[in-house]
Amino acid sequence: MKKIHLIYAACLLIGMGACAASVQKQVKDNFDVWKEYNTGAILFEDKAPETLGSDIYHRIIPDAESYIKEQARTVLATLYNSPEDSIPAVHKIHYTLEDINGISAKGGGNGDVTIFYSTRHIEKSFAANDTAKLFFETRGVLLHELTHAYQLEPQGIGSYGTNRVFWAFIEGMADAVRVANGGFDGPNAR
Repeated sequence: MKKIHLIYAACLLIGMGACAASVQKQVKDNFDVWKEYNTGAILFEDKAPETLGSDIYHRIIPDAESYIKEQARTVLATLYNSPEDSIPAVHKIHYTLEDINGISAKGGGNGDVTIFYSTRHIEKSFAANDTAKLFFETRGVLLHELTHAYQLEPQGIGSYGTNRVFWAFIEGMADAVRVANGGFDGPNAR
């Protein structure tokens, strides 16, 4: 019986890897149609310029607005087939660096989105002075949060805070977009 379960698990892992590779190819092939898509105005604000995390962030992301727009288009190309799909309107993304606990979170709604990224998390992620690792983590976190900005939400089953299925859909989709774009590393990345 254990052997059958191992075979099923192996098949599932192979299938998931194939799906992730297929999505990555689709995103690359589909990216051109998103070049002119209006991702919304990006307002970047550093609320913690005195922190080490802020200094590190600005060294790896010198043009935050352009970088956020680029990652937004990656998210859009992953979630949707074309700009003609039913996409929630995003008019403004207010992205902040803040000296607070946690990692990152999306807030707001109705086209006015807020996202914070913790300078403390940046510092912790850069503890080994590994710029590539921090850049990888920063991109993955941004892909996850931007997915929340552009994703459709389940209807008729409650809300993020009141229904576990709603919550699982929202967070699962954001992690799936991160995985599809190579945003997780290690043996469980695909």
